[in-house]
Amino acid sequence: MAFREISGQERVKAMLQSAVRNDSLSHAYLFEGPAGTGRRAMASALAQTLFCPEGKEAGEACGICPDCRKLLHGNHTDLIWIQGEGSSVKIDQIRELQKQFAPRATTRHPRIYVIEEADRLTAQAANALLKFLEEPAGSSIAVLIAENGQALLPTILSRVQRLAFQPLSPAEMERALTAEHLPL
Repeated sequence: MAFREISGQERVKAMLQSAVRNDSLSHAYLFEGPAGTGRRAMASALAQTLFCPEGKEAGEACGICPDCRKLLHGNHTDLIWIQGEGSSVKIDQIRELQKQFAPRATTRHPRIYVIEEADRLTAQAANALLKFLEEPAGSSIAVLIAENGQALLPTILSRVQRLAFQPLSPAEMERALTAEHLPL
């Protein structure tokens, strides 16, 4: 998914694209807002843009290079998605993430991990994640996705750049549905 394919969230897109072009990305982001606002798509677009050889200069992924195709097919080794198990994100998932992000030979782009439903971290998982955010492994970027950012530990919130996602306006929703050839 490329930034240009995401409906709405123009402010968030512009901020992320500018940060990519200017090499000023944060080491951790919180994408917060209601479900259906494009948070997951935005995380994917950010990763694709960073992995794409043309992405840094253009602020947008090409969508056709090998790195873009790997990401689109869900098998890029430098992108890890974590989803809750049952009703929460558990400490074992964060420990496994830490193992996968253990120092290794440098790559030409940062490694990215995305934690969906980050507002459902168990207390132990939140504390393990906090340690990981305080001491990032090499060149890595964290993207936490949450409906309720306030449910995260204040110390985690202090270490991420918060980006608020808003519901689409009725006009934007109509354009998105029309573009997808879906009934209104």
